[in-house]
Amino acid sequence: GHRFRTNSDTETIVHAYEEWGEEFLKYLRGMFAFALWDEKNQQLFLARDRLGKKPLYYLQEGDRVLWGSEIKAILEAGVSREIDLTALSDYLSLLYIPSPRTIFSSIRKLPAGHYAIARKDSFEVRSYWDLKFEPHHEISESQMMTDLLEILDEATRLRMISDVPLGAFLSGGIDSSAIVAMMALSSKTPVITNSI
Repeated sequence: GHRFRTNSDTETIVHAYEEWGEEFLKYLRGMFAFALWDEKNQQLFLARDRLGKKPLYYLQEGDRVLWGSEIKAILEAGVSREIDLTALSDYLSLLYIPSPRTIFSSIRKLPAGHYAIARKDSFEVRSYWDLKFEPHHEISESQMMTDLLEILDEATRLRMISDVPLGAFLSGGIDSSAIVAMMALSSKTPVITNSI
């Protein structure tokens, strides 16, 4: 019952939200970070992929919310540049800053597997996914290999659905080589590669 007005795969996000509300995130696969304005409920919906491959930063002050895929987009609004000393300590100790902190006290990073809902009088961050370890099952090496190939094949095919031309970076490692091999098996045209 949904009418698509573009050829963009991104439009499916809007329709999925219309259909399932906040629950639609469980149907998404892959990497993403996005913002949706829900006119009917007068709320801003921000979301980030399960493993946090795509960044999403935000600042929430009173009834003002700023967001962007880079901190510099938020800084352009003239916000405080006060350094978060705990984040600085984390960076010096860990060589990264764990979510939700950033180097700036007023700016936060939406954690992986989370979404936020901003309304006129509230701002709430919620988790929608967490890594769960299943109980150990005894399976043979050949079954593990079969399962791994099926998972790699499915993951590669799903990520080859795109509005734009695809390519691959080859680092020389087994992971990038395996992905390019799977791409070549799934593609009707040669895979464009680039070494890094």
